[in-house]
Amino acid sequence: MQENIGKQIVSSIKKCGRGSIFFPSSFTAYGDIKSVSKSLERLTNDSFIIRLSNGIYLYPKIDKELGLGVLYHLWKTLPCR
Repeated sequence: MQENIGKQIVSSIKKCGRGSIFFPSSFTAYGDIKSVSKSLERLTNDSFIIRLSNGIYLYPKIDKELGLGVLYHLWKTLPCR
């Protein structure tokens, strides 16, 4: 069941696109908040997403052209819905 929740969360994050921020409450349709938080923790440990603060996550944009790595354009970023 946990794996299924993780796959659903990854799919939802990818639909929002890189540069999107989101919260555990964004994914409560896939399971209870504890399961969602654990899945987000695993995705953070796998470097798929970045934890900006407690309960705030980023699916980062990555600059490959100049080799700058992760781009933090948070002033332009809106939460994914």
